Amino acid sequence: MRKVKITICILIAILSFGNSGWASTVWTGTGDWSLDSSNWSNGEPTSGDSAYIDGGASASNFVTITQSGEVCANLSVGINKGTGTINMTSGSLAVGVDEYIGRKGVGHINQSGGEHTVGQHWYLGFSYSGSTYNLSGGTLNITSNDYGAYIAWGVDGIFTQTGGTFISENYFVVGQSGSGIYDISGGTCTADKALVGNNGTGLLKITGDDATINVEHYTQNDKGTLESVIDADGISTINVLNEATLGGALTIVDSGAAPGTYTILSAVGGISGSFSAVNLPSSDWSYNIGANDLTVTFVPEPATIGLIAFGLAGLLRRRRA
Repeated sequence: MRKVKITICILIAILSFGNSGWASTVWTGTGDWSLDSSNWSNGEPTSGDSAYIDGGASASNFVTITQSGEVCANLSVGINKGTGTINMTSGSLAVGVDEYIGRKGVGHINQSGGEHTVGQHWYLGFSYSGSTYNLSGGTLNITSNDYGAYIAWGVDGIFTQTGGTFISENYFVVGQSGSGIYDISGGTCTADKALVGNNGTGLLKITGDDATINVEHYTQNDKGTLESVIDADGISTINVLNEATLGGALTIVDSGAAPGTYTILSAVGGISGSFSAVNLPSSDWSYNIGANDLTVTFVPEPATIGLIAFGLAGLLRRRRA
């Protein structure tokens, strides 16, 4: 009886801000999307249903996706001041219209495999803080040519990619109105129009050289920050197939970088604009905005080189011991 009452309360909350014209079904337990379909309040979602993942106020519900053919018209993860989580390891999930992660509740999606597609809008951090998307494998594809992917639509949101493939056929905005972070250290990112810092603050953080980043257009506004963490292997370059417009801040972090020149961004159609703030690790570093390439150069002073050599010698001695 208590479960029925909770479900009714959630449904009432949904109706106050739901997707009009769609039938609604709410996930009310823990288990697999289709293998445990009895957890859906109104049956497993079809392509004409809005699906909601949330346990109600102060509660947490988890759903796993392992099977192919999971569908819904709209998906909201975190909708009633509780926490909703999807763990996708394989299979497929096709959201025909819009996906909201953090809609009046905290939402988390952890994807390590499978194929996840969204037909129109993808919102991370829609109206409730603390929501995340973690992509380590599989594919997340925002397929619309008219809409796109938005991190921090209204509040904060963090998208962390360590592997897998992320595709946005149109806009990919980091910091629409809230505080957005896209942290990539592996996998592939492909987008048409990448925008960092729109009306909100946006941070694009790139670590190491294990990622592939290809965009048609790149724009970084005054509220945007590009942070490149250069390690012993180097840094992944942002490859821009058309033009790039720079603004906001550039931050370079030395995480064991070797001396040399690193290409942070390369734009076939040319680079315009400049940064209002540049944060370099030390005076041994410099940066240059050329016609087509943004580069940084690390040339240690003799004293710094001596310290590096001394440190390497000590490391070799310890290994021999």
